[in-house]
Amino acid sequence: MRDEPMKKLLRDHHEVKASPGCTFGEALKQMERVGRGIILIADGQERLLGVMTDGDIRKAVLKGITLDDPVTLVMNPTPVVITEETTPGELYRFMQEKGIRYVPSLDRSGRLEGILYEKELRGAKIITCPAVIMAGGLGTRLRPLTANVPKPLLPVGGKPMIQHVIESLRGYGINEFFVSVNYKAEMIEEFLGDGSDFRVRIEYLREKKRLGTAGALSLIRTNGWQDIFVLNSDVMTDLDFHAMYQFHLDHEHDLTMAVKRFNLQVPYGVVEMDMNRVVSLSEKPNITNYVNAGIYLLNRRVLGDIPRETFFNMTDLITNLVDQSRNVASYLIKGDWTDVGLPEEYDRLNGLLKPVNEAETAKASNM
Repeated sequence: MRDEPMKKLLRDHHEVKASPGCTFGEALKQMERVGRGIILIADGQERLLGVMTDGDIRKAVLKGITLDDPVTLVMNPTPVVITEETTPGELYRFMQEKGIRYVPSLDRSGRLEGILYEKELRGAKIITCPAVIMAGGLGTRLRPLTANVPKPLLPVGGKPMIQHVIESLRGYGINEFFVSVNYKAEMIEEFLGDGSDFRVRIEYLREKKRLGTAGALSLIRTNGWQDIFVLNSDVMTDLDFHAMYQFHLDHEHDLTMAVKRFNLQVPYGVVEMDMNRVVSLSEKPNITNYVNAGIYLLNRRVLGDIPRETFFNMTDLITNLVDQSRNVASYLIKGDWTDVGLPEEYDRLNGLLKPVNEAETAKASNM
C-alpha cells in the first residue's frame, strides 16, 4: 500500500494520457491544450509505454520526424517513474537534482495510477543534510542476543533496527549516510553495502579502536553541508525529524538534542525536610525528568570541538559546549520513542511491530 502522504499528492493522469496509435501532431495538440508539459503514452490496460515532454519534441524535430508520424517514434520509452516504495522526501530531492517536473506513478502491477507534479511536492518536509548512524557499540546489555549479531542488525518487526532508522530518515529526503562501525563491523557493512539497495549512499566511519558516541565524528570529511543529524542505530521513534531540523535552523543552534519526558513513580512516601523538621510528605509521587533520546543535530562548526580518534562521548561534547556558553538546545519528542537497550524492551517492541513481509523477515533472521 502506498503511504497516505504520497497518495494525497498524486493527480489524475487521464487528461495527459494518449493512445500509442495517435500521431505526433495529435499528441502535440493535446499537450498544448492541457498545458501540463507532458503526455503519457499508455495502452488500453493502463500500461505505460513511454512519455513525451518538451525535450522529446525538440529531439524529434532534429531527427526530421513529421507531425503525421506515430507518437511512439517521439516518446521516451524508459521514463523515470515512481512506485509504491518511493517517499515524498526522496522523490522531491531526486526531482530537484535531475530537473524533473513530473513523474508518472505506477501501482504494484505496473499500471498507471496517477501523475505527480513537482509543484505538488514543494511543501514536502525535506531535510537536505546528511546523517550519522552510530553502529559501533558492543550491545552488552542485550547479551546473549548480541553475542553473534551486532545490535544494529537485531530484527524488529521483521527488519534490522538500523534499516528502520535509514528508511525513516530517507522518507524525509536524507540520502547521504555515515555509519560508524567497530564491533562486528563486517556484518553491518555486508548487510548495508554502499546503500544502493536502500536507495541511499553510505560511507563508513571505521573505528580502529572504540571512540565513544562522538569520537567517530572526527573521521568525517565535510563536503559542503552545514548541519548533520547524529543518532544511535537502536533508537526507534516516530519523531518528526523535519520539525526538529527546522527548529535547529531557525534558532541557529550549535547543537540540538532530542529529549523525552520520563516519569518515575516513587513507590514510597517522600519526606521533604529542613534539618530535622518535616516540611511535607508526598505519598508515592511522580517525578518527571527529561532524558537524552540519542538523537542530535550538529552544526559543522561543532566538529572542531571533537578530538581526533580519541574516545569521546556525546555527553562530553555537550558538557563542553554548555561550559563555553555555546548555543545548545533541547527538542522534546512528544510521540513514541524507545531506546532498545534491554532484552525486555526489545521483546516489547517486537510485540508491537509485526513483520512487514516474509522476505524481509527471512533476511533479518539470517543475520
